[in-house]
Amino acid sequence: MPPGRIVAFDRDKTLQAAAKLVDKKKYDKAILEYQKVVQHDPTDARTLLRIGDLQSRMLDYKGAVATYDQVARYYSAQGFHLKAIAVFKQIRELIKKHAPDLAPKYAHVLPKLAEIYAELGLVSDALVAYDEVAANYQSLGRDREAVEVLRKTVELDPKNPLPHLRLAEACCRISDIDSAVASFWTAAGILLDLKRPDDALRVLERLLTFRPAPEYARAAAELYLRYNTNEAGLAALARLQIAFQANPKDLDTLALLAQAFDMIGQPEKAFAVHLEMARLARDQGRPQLFMEILAHLQRVAPGHDQVLALERLGPTSTSMVPPPPGSRSAPPGRKPPPPPGAPSSVAPSIEVTEEEEYVEDVEWIEEPEEIEPIPFQPHPSAPQITTEVRAPESAVPTSFQPASSTRKAIVNAEAFERLGLLDKAVESLHLALEADPNSIPIREKLREILVGAGEREAAIEETLNIAIIHLHNQDTEAAYPLIQEVLEIEPEHQEALRLLEHLEALRAGALPAADDGSLGSYDLEGVPPASAINVPQGAPLPKFGPDSSPPARPRPSPQAIEEVLEEAEFFASQGLYEDAEAILADTLEAAPGHILLTERLAEVREAREQAGIPARRTERPPEDQAFDIAASLDALDDLGTALPKAKTPAEEVDVDQVFAKFKEGIKATIDDSDATTHYDLGLAYKEMGLIDDAIGEFELSSRDPDRAAMAAYMIGCLERDRGRLEQAKEAFLRALRSKLSSDLEQKAVEYDLASVYEQQGDRQSAIVMLKAIYRKDQNYRDVERRIRDLGSVPSQNPKDEDEELDAALNNLFG
Repeated sequence: MPPGRIVAFDRDKTLQAAAKLVDKKKYDKAILEYQKVVQHDPTDARTLLRIGDLQSRMLDYKGAVATYDQVARYYSAQGFHLKAIAVFKQIRELIKKHAPDLAPKYAHVLPKLAEIYAELGLVSDALVAYDEVAANYQSLGRDREAVEVLRKTVELDPKNPLPHLRLAEACCRISDIDSAVASFWTAAGILLDLKRPDDALRVLERLLTFRPAPEYARAAAELYLRYNTNEAGLAALARLQIAFQANPKDLDTLALLAQAFDMIGQPEKAFAVHLEMARLARDQGRPQLFMEILAHLQRVAPGHDQVLALERLGPTSTSMVPPPPGSRSAPPGRKPPPPPGAPSSVAPSIEVTEEEEYVEDVEWIEEPEEIEPIPFQPHPSAPQITTEVRAPESAVPTSFQPASSTRKAIVNAEAFERLGLLDKAVESLHLALEADPNSIPIREKLREILVGAGEREAAIEETLNIAIIHLHNQDTEAAYPLIQEVLEIEPEHQEALRLLEHLEALRAGALPAADDGSLGSYDLEGVPPASAINVPQGAPLPKFGPDSSPPARPRPSPQAIEEVLEEAEFFASQGLYEDAEAILADTLEAAPGHILLTERLAEVREAREQAGIPARRTERPPEDQAFDIAASLDALDDLGTALPKAKTPAEEVDVDQVFAKFKEGIKATIDDSDATTHYDLGLAYKEMGLIDDAIGEFELSSRDPDRAAMAAYMIGCLERDRGRLEQAKEAFLRALRSKLSSDLEQKAVEYDLASVYEQQGDRQSAIVMLKAIYRKDQNYRDVERRIRDLGSVPSQNPKDEDEELDAALNNLFG
């Protein structure tokens, strides 16, 4: 080579050399080669990640964290937020496990994570991160910085009481009482909106320790009076003392005061308070309220001198004075509510001795009747309080849960569909629609089955049904593509044209936002199950829209290839080598000769072979299952005759024991190698609700390689439905590692696995699964919407929200 000649840098050759050094476990030399690549392209994030991985293998955690931090900052600056999150989380894990001394230096990681979560709309994740940041600040005595962080949590989720409560407590630490009181008050209002009055009362009590103001005391008293017990009445009186001392002529406070006296068994004091209220209402120019109080007093003590005197005076005072500060009249034009029949408000109370009287010269009646409380106008700024009578649990009927019923209907239909029983699938969906005719997921599933069966007209009709529901919900964006889809097939379809005209009118604002009129009589139940599955002899409709050859695939961008490599890495780490291999091979068709794709594909194939997993078989001859299913049902009918005759209650036997013997009889008639019968028996047990027995049968069926995939899938569905998400995930992964007979089954398993990941809070894995489906079939079920939602909806652990709120409140208040 002539001296002074500049040699062009060969990136691919350098990467190959580095890869060989990695194979020989010469990590330090491999790092040097990778660093050459980075020197020529400092933004090569993937190579930097490889350097970080090798540094971690060499136990150089300080260097690995520094490298990862460089990559995460680059991803964040370039807008690759999900990738930045993954790398930042990896940094935190490394520091936590191997290098805790680096935590102060990389204290920016957690705030940056919270910031990215917030930017992506992952509110729940952002709240958790910000809470941890605030806790770290507080542990270091940096309380004011903690307050600023907690203010961000309130901005992120203003309708969640917990951020307000944490901010309130943090403000107390820095003696910012005004802000603390405002946050406590807001949290109490939110808790009332959430129907959690007990927790709201705890918050108000905490607030009153810092600022015993009348409005807060009155609100606490209102809540106490909801309990209608002697102890609650005394507590309400204690709180009403604050409000009464601030303004003894406030009619709302006096109404609560009378209610509290009634509650603790002192009706004579309540009567005296009502007399005073009548006089005040007259003096303040509130004739309607005066007449209501007077009517109440006439019912209680019709012949009492003071009541008769009030009758003679009438509702109008000759010299009316304006209401004192704090008195509130009903808004103009609004009629005061009728007297409630039960306590409906809560307010702070005052101490009243046994001898104390509120009105002079009152002759008490011997045995006053039970006094009904007088209505009062709540304080305008007080949280709205709704009184409700709680029925015993035994008296409350179990509520219908449409979400779970919808899911069950779809799962059952999919099971029938896999067995080839399309008429049963359609029938089960129509039954579900009788209970919930506006369920879009059920109708989308019905539409999918009709399309697969070649029922063109029925599928078009169901497509328009879904569009109608979207239009009634004012969702024109969802309705438009459905209507266009029909018009592409039948341009002169009258119903579709009418719906399109209606949609355009909605978009143009020609129709009111809330359309009370109908869209015409369109039969949402117009396809009977029998006729819907009567497949015509003509060619089936494979999809909506004209047939056309797919366009030539463009070469994927470097960012797209990088995403493919990451998804393949994810699949391989889960043991789903076939999926990793498929996505790499598919991308190589669009980017032939790509070095990294080729290398990774070879690595995945080698890993699959080492794991002893054969290449996935894409086709399998269809099985005729009709005979097996019929035989299984006949066997169940025959065995049903062995059930003991029903006995009278006196002769009642152990039903569980009898049924256990019944199942043993079935097991004795079926050979363990008969996978088909075990599978069908598992389906029968599933329908009976015998989940453990069903899983046992599916496990036996899974011994047959041809049945393993669907048996594992059914186990996953059963485990998921009873909340055992980890077992469900393992079963779905088993199904994906086995031989699935069709691409439709593959997508179904991936879809349900994504749901499990989402329920476990692993949003990233869920997105990867859904993207794998979307790449194969963009119109599969609601996969596109779910991918979009997972990018904008806060992630939530499958922990019950009420339990989480209870735990947080208990932790806050002790």
